[in-house]
Amino acid sequence: MRIDFSTDTTRVIVDQVAVPSLGNHSYVVTVGDQAVVIDPQRDVEQFEMLMDRAGSRLVAVLETHVHNDYVSGGFWLARRHGAPYILPSECGATFPHTELADGEAFGVGSWSLVARDTPGHTFHHTSYVLVGPTGDVAVFTGGSMLVGAVGRSDLLGPESTDELLSLQYHSVTGLISGLDAPTVVAPTHGAGSFCSASPVAGTTSTIEAERRHNPVCLAPSEEAFISTQKAGYGLFPDYYAQMAPANLEPRPLPDGRDVPRVTLDAALASGVDIVDCRPFAEFARGHLRGSISVPPSLQDATYLAWTLPWNSPIAIVGSEAAVDTLRDHLMRIGWDTIEGRIDPSELAATGVELVATRTARFVDVMRERPKVLIDARDPADHAGGIIDGAIPAHVSALAQSTVVSDQPVWVHCQSGYRAAVSIGFLERSGCDVTAVIDDLPAQLVSLRG
Repeated sequence: MRIDFSTDTTRVIVDQVAVPSLGNHSYVVTVGDQAVVIDPQRDVEQFEMLMDRAGSRLVAVLETHVHNDYVSGGFWLARRHGAPYILPSECGATFPHTELADGEAFGVGSWSLVARDTPGHTFHHTSYVLVGPTGDVAVFTGGSMLVGAVGRSDLLGPESTDELLSLQYHSVTGLISGLDAPTVVAPTHGAGSFCSASPVAGTTSTIEAERRHNPVCLAPSEEAFISTQKAGYGLFPDYYAQMAPANLEPRPLPDGRDVPRVTLDAALASGVDIVDCRPFAEFARGHLRGSISVPPSLQDATYLAWTLPWNSPIAIVGSEAAVDTLRDHLMRIGWDTIEGRIDPSELAATGVELVATRTARFVDVMRERPKVLIDARDPADHAGGIIDGAIPAHVSALAQSTVVSDQPVWVHCQSGYRAAVSIGFLERSGCDVTAVIDDLPAQLVSLRG
């Protein structure tokens, strides 16, 4: 998305760079021939390409917060271009950087970005207001005010949640009351991000729209806001605990090399986890027992990193294109230990015993009434109802436990993806597994377990 704030005398462009695999957005703000980048991902070449096309030079990289969901490339992007790396004040970074305190400004051409303290998503969160000759035109809100939502406040642990929620309430209230109604709201976290406290409706908004739709404005009190937000929190990936340390001690940029091809025999001999990124129908027809299915998805890296030991070596079964895509998704969260790609043709050619997975739909569940039915959804989903007799166990819990059953085990979720990921872990426990690959009908979860 591109937003044009140009005047008669100055070209001002905001490019929103979407990263669907993270549910996030970065921004390149160009004023004349100068540019700043806000909240970049680790693959920084995309931002350099935008600046090259615009004929602009990088004058700063800014972070709204120390990110909990991805590894930033900001430190290295700034260093490559000799630009300052601007972080929120007192964020704890020990490497060379610049800090902007509340109210301080950084000039971009004839315009400026003004720092606004907006703690709540993290303690040292900062939003940046883009100010032109006629006043405020946009605010880059990171994980503070989102589109019809706010960033969640529980990522730093339960001991901080209430305090951060209170800070979030006052931060968003301050932005909404302190900025003009037409001001564009440009958040980092968007639809699909586990950093959002509730569903996000779009990629940008305005202060006027947030006054009507943001949960801070809809809540009758701060206490009501806090209780409502906490009630809606689902799980978030365990690997988030690795992200802030990686951003406070910047990981090197990815080397960009192709994933090398390895033989199936070599991968098995090395003892690495085998990840299978083929479409699930192909996996179900025949796969290595105990290999982990992560079908192509915007959240494939999320569920892989949520279920396997962090950054452990893996070999991936899949086409060259599919493995490259998964590699890119993993790279953005700092998972760099891909030993190689196993071509799917090797599965049949080497004579290794393959297993098939039976698949079913919910009509089969209701007809066959399996004795062991596992619901791999989030506990927040379970609270809204489960199928009568089902066992609630999130996919991440299944990955970390041993399921013992002398009966066939059926597993379902909301649409089938988490059920697919669960298969390999259940097979490792010795289970005979059936995967329910289907959309869960609402009338089934009205039955209480």
